[in-house]
Amino acid sequence: MSGIDLSLPDFVPEMTRYQDRPMTLDSFAIYNLLDPHNEPLGLVEKCNSECPRDDYVHFRATPNITSLKKLIDYHLSTIVQEGFDPNLFLVVTDPDWERKGVCIVTLGDDEGKPDKFTMRTANSGLLLVNLQIANTDWYEAKENSDFTGDDDMQDSESGISRRSQISNF
Repeated sequence: MSGIDLSLPDFVPEMTRYQDRPMTLDSFAIYNLLDPHNEPLGLVEKCNSECPRDDYVHFRATPNITSLKKLIDYHLSTIVQEGFDPNLFLVVTDPDWERKGVCIVTLGDDEGKPDKFTMRTANSGLLLVNLQIANTDWYEAKENSDFTGDDDMQDSESGISRRSQISNF
């Protein structure tokens, strides 16, 4: 992860234009900060695996961006014409994303501040949809995320499906 900056800005002023936006069912972007041009094999399928459809999360190639702050700028400058959710997206930050998970980012939590946390890749698409339709809120999702960054260890310890821990819509 050398060379990747995962710090967030304190505020994203561009998000004010979306405050009064009616709820829409936009697609979600997933970016790869490790190799911005290449989609890891099976990534999108894994993100959508818990969803009722397989077209919620889409990979977006970027220029050589290695920081969340620059990725936020890129995301906001390009999403409108492509129909992606402006507030929520996913980021690959670890080469072992299948076990270590992906980073989910909001550009405006309930207090209007950007925030992030790491979660199981398989649950990411479903959580994004639940956040978008307000079936869950950011703080609830973050607080209930008990992901430690090791999918294999968690599944064998718990013996239960993580799908049951996320609300279905």
